[in-house]
Amino acid sequence: MKKYHISGKFIILFVAAIMVVGLAIGARPLLNSWWPPLKEQAPVAEEATHFQREDAALLGQIIAIYRRIDTLSVIDMGGSIRISDPAEPTENVNATFNYCRRNAEMYYQLGDNEMIQLKDVCISANRGIEKLFVSPPKEVVAAPQLPVDSIIALWESDSYAINATHTDNLTTVQLLCERHVTCKELKITYDRSTGKLNSIYMRLTNLEDPLNRKMDREITTVFNKWNEVITDGRRLSLSTYLQKEGEGWKPTAAYRHFRLISTL
Repeated sequence: MKKYHISGKFIILFVAAIMVVGLAIGARPLLNSWWPPLKEQAPVAEEATHFQREDAALLGQIIAIYRRIDTLSVIDMGGSIRISDPAEPTENVNATFNYCRRNAEMYYQLGDNEMIQLKDVCISANRGIEKLFVSPPKEVVAAPQLPVDSIIALWESDSYAINATHTDNLTTVQLLCERHVTCKELKITYDRSTGKLNSIYMRLTNLEDPLNRKMDREITTVFNKWNEVITDGRRLSLSTYLQKEGEGWKPTAAYRHFRLISTL
């Protein structure tokens, strides 16, 4: 069974990236092998899914929210994530996360793990094993963006059915396709008045047992903090993690029990 891994900016950007391009790329030939006809039948023209104008408008709003996240110079988010994988119970996750970005500087925390990208250094801390990894800053390359109409057309061509519900200021948009090779269900709830995400739910296909819904992998992300200012500037300060010692560095008091491993 293939294992899944969580790293970097997964919580915020993995879902968004999947939402934009991942749901619609590749693997259509596999669909025919998953669901072969039960018996020989005369060819029947496949009925295509057609989004209504209002459906396409909803998807456009979701794409706009993601792209705005990607273009903001300052953002500070937090919440919780729950990952349930019946095929790999050891890969289950139930943890809090925090993510903030100020221009090219970034802080990310998931459970006991922290990753900090600053101007001159990249720091990774793991409280479970009490190690502090320090390395030169890493280059962050922006993902290419498809035109909005092209993204919507890809979703449509993958035969997703779209449903929407509205409660107070919240809108929930569901994309559903039980035969999709990658993601059978994507459900996004956002605040129409502020353009902020409330929650994201994904149900991913188990490639070893694609017809068995009970084996699908579920990821639920809930946002309880969403600001366009940094609420804790210490997270993006080198002095929070390291202090000078002679010609080198040592962990600060908050990380005094950590073993420092540096490639600077």
